[in-house]
Amino acid sequence: AYVDLTLRALLRTTIAPWHYEIIVVDDGSVDGTAEYVRQEFGLQNVSCIRRTKNINKPNCPGLARNVGLRAARGRWVAFQDCDVLHCHDIITATLKQAREPASWHAWGTWIMERDYDCETTVGFEGARDAEMPGQMWWCAERKLLMDIGGFDERFTDYGAEDEDIRARVLRCNLPKKYITGQYAIGLYASRGLAATGGVLSRETNAAQHKLWQADMTVVRNGGVAWGEPHDS
Repeated sequence: AYVDLTLRALLRTTIAPWHYEIIVVDDGSVDGTAEYVRQEFGLQNVSCIRRTKNINKPNCPGLARNVGLRAARGRWVAFQDCDVLHCHDIITATLKQAREPASWHAWGTWIMERDYDCETTVGFEGARDAEMPGQMWWCAERKLLMDIGGFDERFTDYGAEDEDIRARVLRCNLPKKYITGQYAIGLYASRGLAATGGVLSRETNAAQHKLWQADMTVVRNGGVAWGEPHDS
């Protein structure tokens, strides 16, 4: 419902269109989103990849992000959901940081969320601290994300795949930097347990947390899960 607003906010950038691309991944919607994006934004450096429902490989946030990651052609990639409205020119701010002569990982900033309920989010203990805050926008080198295996497609709940890949990036011990002065608004509806019909329950969160603690990506990245020994 917010794709139009999200894209128009991004396209307010002053960066020339040949310096960036916007890839929309339609993860099996049935409301005509893909057709609308192509018709309304197809001439503005915006492309849309539509995935159909696949019973053998269910759609999930990590899968959609991996589709975009593989399709991207630039050195740097940034991710956000379709219900985030940037108040400033986030593309210009990101590229300005990326052009500095250093190898680093750029983190965006989330400022405001409407009706947010932390009980319904996969809150990995120790994950969101000064070293890894939550974000509505974050950027990294495409090669880095490909080298560590992209997003884990086994996570099904909101935000778990982002928490996981950011933790794996941090294990690489690369320099990182905050993109300051950027504000964004989360436009999504309440994620409270009542509003979601209990879909994102505490039991579901616990199951996702357990997966994160002992997942194969930890073994793939040195055998350490957020500072704790991992039993392989």
